[in-house]
Amino acid sequence: MTNLDNVSVNIKWEDTGIIEEVAKKVAMKGLYKLGAQILGEAKKQCPVDSGTLMRSGAISKNGETITISFNTHYARIQHEGGTIRPVKGKYLKFTNKAGKDVFVKQVVITGKKYLERPFNELKGQARLRCEQAIADYYTKKNYGEYKS
Repeated sequence: MTNLDNVSVNIKWEDTGIIEEVAKKVAMKGLYKLGAQILGEAKKQCPVDSGTLMRSGAISKNGETITISFNTHYARIQHEGGTIRPVKGKYLKFTNKAGKDVFVKQVVITGKKYLERPFNELKGQARLRCEQAIADYYTKKNYGEYKS
């Protein structure tokens, strides 16, 4: 038996990956915010003489990767530690804060781990930050009256 008075249309979801694309973009924003927090903590912990190392701290996004870095020629040795020895001659020469020349056979630097420590403290929040960013996007920003 057919009801000839009935008129209907069907709407079918065609999975084009749009939800996954949006979720990924929003999740990356959550990760970027976490990266900014890690950078802020790292800047607080990095050694400061002139402030160049601290100011060199940067965050960038490339595809699905957030990179937090410090970009000076001495960033690695300050972070990891190591021994600096002269390449030529017997002594290293540098000028101390009082303006006097100092000669030494080597300089031993203890690693400060100024980036590694905050990263290790905060990296466990990555999934939560992504989930929260996605939840905020879908519930607060886009659905309005269509909230479920």
